[in-house]
Amino acid sequence: MPALPACGSLASMSTFASLDAFAMFRSLLLACGLVLAACASQAPIGPIHPAELRAAAPAFARSETAPADEVAALQQALTKHGPAEVTVYFADWCHDSVRELPRLLALVEAQAPERLKLQLINLDHDKRDPAGRAEAAGITRTPTIVVQRNGRELGRIVERPQLTVGQDLIALLNQGR
Repeated sequence: MPALPACGSLASMSTFASLDAFAMFRSLLLACGLVLAACASQAPIGPIHPAELRAAAPAFARSETAPADEVAALQQALTKHGPAEVTVYFADWCHDSVRELPRLLALVEAQAPERLKLQLINLDHDKRDPAGRAEAAGITRTPTIVVQRNGRELGRIVERPQLTVGQDLIALLNQGR
């Protein structure tokens, strides 16, 4: 580091100003790095198991309890109309996904897996996955919950449910006979 000029001189003021500018630049770089690290995907992009998601992205690990009335209504819809598949296109960086997915997982995990199959697909910032499933499904927003029975799409819940994710899922299962 260069020797600092005597205090009070014009040269000392410009040296300290350049040191302050350098410190501000360093702070800015550090802040940008922290923002980029926070925005970086924590979970692998593509299909992911709920347990793997919870381990990789703590925001999804919060404990939710599915409402008993929704658990019962979902079981009734699956018994009456048959098994279904739910594919969730989400992003671990998306606040809507962080809000809705733990609620949905609690409800789905309260069901027999052979009655309600769940597939989670984590998307990147461009809302894509390596296999191209999101693009093929026309996914433009996250989360998008696609509900199917026997390979036929019954409907979607996009970003926010109209009521609750459980009530909207039950409504799709009941209307799509």
